[in-house]
Amino acid sequence: MTKQEILKKILNEIDNIPPIPANIIKVKQLINNPNSSISNISVYVKRDPALTADLLRIANSAWYMTRTKVGTVERAITTIGLSQLETLILTIGAKKVLSERYMAMEEIWEHSYKCAFYSQFLAKMKNLRDELENAYTAGLLHDIGKLILLSLTPHLVERITNLGSSQNIPIHEIERLALGISHAQIGERVAAHWNFPSKLAVAIGHHHEPRLTKEEWIPLTYTTYLSNILCKVTAGNIPVLALIDAKVLEYFGIDSEKKLETINNTLEEFYRTVGEVQKTA
Repeated sequence: MTKQEILKKILNEIDNIPPIPANIIKVKQLINNPNSSISNISVYVKRDPALTADLLRIANSAWYMTRTKVGTVERAITTIGLSQLETLILTIGAKKVLSERYMAMEEIWEHSYKCAFYSQFLAKMKNLRDELENAYTAGLLHDIGKLILLSLTPHLVERITNLGSSQNIPIHEIERLALGISHAQIGERVAAHWNFPSKLAVAIGHHHEPRLTKEEWIPLTYTTYLSNILCKVTAGNIPVLALIDAKVLEYFGIDSEKKLETINNTLEEFYRTVGEVQKTA
């Protein structure tokens, strides 16, 4: 199969990915309707037991620090907030579509959950209060392009991965040369296909190349980029500062290996303690 044929196959797959489930879209519409109340939104949410369970689990997670257990959908929505709820339900819907369409790839999902957790933590550290759920979503979905590539061209992906490791060349660069598109660019197109907010799509598309993003999308893109790097290393094995984009280091106020190590140690420890609670699906 030629490069052009592979690219056509990939683009065709993106065009034919199922839409976000109708019940998720309905909840999103209710959230955006100024005449909706928490009561009528919760009535619709409760029609879906899986969605109900997800929202209750999220509302009871460590991020919301509620004093008592959240036991109702109404209180879960109040705890999470309507703007954050919209992002969360889109994430749940996207994960459902991807899990049903593509083979189980636990390694990718485990990395993605960890990246989502790290992204939300870094956003909180940077005091990006309006971006906490967006950061989680971008982190969770940043590698959805890999799911598509592995499903369509598994042997080619293996060769690209091996070449990248042996030659120390970024995989996304080899993907572009071999396929005409990278997994990050595929992920950005899928997010756009699902009508996700532009800043989310861009964060996914630029999670290896943060300098390509526009200034207005820097917070989410830089957060996704840094979390993706940090969640791949273990405490005591921190990458040298030179391997991380200088603009990103400046944005997060990281000016030494010691500071980077402190942040990474904190992330790793916190993830071990409460990270599992953050899984939304």
